[in-house]
Amino acid sequence: MEVVDFFRFPYESASEGDLFKINNYELRKCLEGSTHPKVVHSMMALFDSSVVFDKIQREIIIKLIRLKNNSFSYMPDIENNIGEEQIDAAAKIGCTAIVFHPYLQCINHDKIERVKQLSIYAAKKGMFICVCSAYGSKDIFKYKPLEVVVAVAEVVDLPVVIVHGGGAKVLDAFLIAEAFPHVYLDTSFSLHYWSGSPVEAEYAFAIKKLGTDRCIFGSDAPFGLLDETIKTHVDFCNKYGFTKEEKSQLLSGTATRLLGL
Repeated sequence: MEVVDFFRFPYESASEGDLFKINNYELRKCLEGSTHPKVVHSMMALFDSSVVFDKIQREIIIKLIRLKNNSFSYMPDIENNIGEEQIDAAAKIGCTAIVFHPYLQCINHDKIERVKQLSIYAAKKGMFICVCSAYGSKDIFKYKPLEVVVAVAEVVDLPVVIVHGGGAKVLDAFLIAEAFPHVYLDTSFSLHYWSGSPVEAEYAFAIKKLGTDRCIFGSDAPFGLLDETIKTHVDFCNKYGFTKEEKSQLLSGTATRLLGL
């Protein structure tokens, strides 16, 4: 069964501190193709906003897009008034989406308006929006990723993807997706992390209720190992009685449609 990995990073080692400083070596490694025989395409998240202005890195990304092995989501800077310029550059080299990470970008209520402005700007260029919805860490009560999702979903018509599916707040994420037909759930990190817990059953409920055509496989690699993550998803689908067609839709079909593959 083919897999399209909707959310991962162009890094070999799992280091959160390195997310904002991509290097040419690791980006070039992507030219060698997938790190897993079942993965036919990956969408790489670029958290280093400077990448679109680096001549060598731009050329590598353009080549990767032309090879049709990878798509890219790009994180614009919300602190300075250069986000629109960055989105222009990202769109020019072929990035498919923009992505926000409320925890890492410290998106509090005061910054949501700026996030909405950049989302509208990106949508006008045909780029859809991803919002990382991890739930945890020492900032668990400081930032509210799902509030960011709602704010974005209210102002754009293109797809809005809840990356990590809301984590332990998956039922809240599901209710948001149920209210907005252009909102999707991505399973990266969370489904594997919560395997065997009561939250796993909540993911099964949410995915069945929403439909696998609104849910997307992601690995969060290298923070999640591809082999283990794919196996977790297959086991999950078997455990909760998803059909062969639903399994295929979750692992590749929905992402294929969203990414225009």
